[in-house]
Amino acid sequence: MKVIIGEDWISLLDRLSYREIIGIAYDSTLAGVLAYILFGLICFLAVVGLLTVLKWIFFGRSKKEDPGKIWLRTGKF
Repeated sequence: MKVIIGEDWISLLDRLSYREIIGIAYDSTLAGVLAYILFGLICFLAVVGLLTVLKWIFFGRSKKEDPGKIWLRTGKF
């Protein structure tokens, strides 16, 4: 398995020697399965990150008091 980042003549020839490419080049079935698992994991984490950023942008951060500040304000736990 090899990650393809740049695109010059050497990497083009190297890329053409592999069987398939989805951003990660692979030449065997096991490497292909691992490449698709890695690709799916990256897509999943990208969606989670996007949802987190959108939640932060539209709803802001929740400012909760810590137990010490609650105790100082009310005198109760």
